[in-house]
Amino acid sequence: DRRKLTSRRQRRDSDATGERRSEKLVHRFRRSNRLIQLTIMSTDFVCLLLALLVPAMTMGLFDDRAVPDSHCMTGAAAQFSMVAVFFLVYSWFKGYYSKRCAVSLDLANLFKAVFIAAGLQSVLAGLVGDRAILIGLLTTWGIALVLIPFARVGVKRWLYNIGAWTRPTVVIGAGKNARKTAEAIQSDWLLGFNIVEFIDCRRDKNKPLSESEQVVAFKNPGFIDVYGHRIPIRQVDDLTSRTFQSLGHPHVVVATDTMEFWDIVRILYEQDIPY
Repeated sequence: DRRKLTSRRQRRDSDATGERRSEKLVHRFRRSNRLIQLTIMSTDFVCLLLALLVPAMTMGLFDDRAVPDSHCMTGAAAQFSMVAVFFLVYSWFKGYYSKRCAVSLDLANLFKAVFIAAGLQSVLAGLVGDRAILIGLLTTWGIALVLIPFARVGVKRWLYNIGAWTRPTVVIGAGKNARKTAEAIQSDWLLGFNIVEFIDCRRDKNKPLSESEQVVAFKNPGFIDVYGHRIPIRQVDDLTSRTFQSLGHPHVVVATDTMEFWDIVRILYEQDIPY
């Protein structure tokens, strides 16, 4: 009886220690993710500032009479600052600084945000009634639309090189579909997903392997080759939160070749595991 009580206490202590470690990892990940968002947001702010300064500095190069007085310049800068703050806050709450998406989707989100900001800028400039200020501010947003994509790619590349933009990723599945999914993810470095493991979680072990799984298992037993990198396959009896805690709460991608896809999605949803 004493041995049983001791073993139970040890299990509870180990579970509590694992939960504390998991909470620390989650807190650390959220803090690093917040710093990454602030870095990208600061990059957008610098681009907006440059977009405002470039027309103001080059306006008088061709015609001195085209330079407005200081009062108009101050009003235009104030209007642009208000809309710029709206643009940054809107992008933050829409998740444009935290979502990892392809270049096409990122550009589409940027065009949408700039279009809304330019529309709001037009309304504010229309209330003032100065057409020159309106044209200048819309030109500023056009310059920002060119600067921001290049700056974001440059910053994300820098974050990727120092390891801040990469996120550990596991693929649930060990067949042909899982390999193709892994190749698609690894081909786009802007996503920042670094695949560390494949998880084979066939719930019915007596069920034979599918044709694609047989091919993968025959060619690469114990691992799957993705662009020259051998990524191991982990065999698990059932999916639990502890499985992902041991991997440091990675990003999860479901890519199975069987009809158990929706069962796996349901398990992840019930255990509140993002995928």
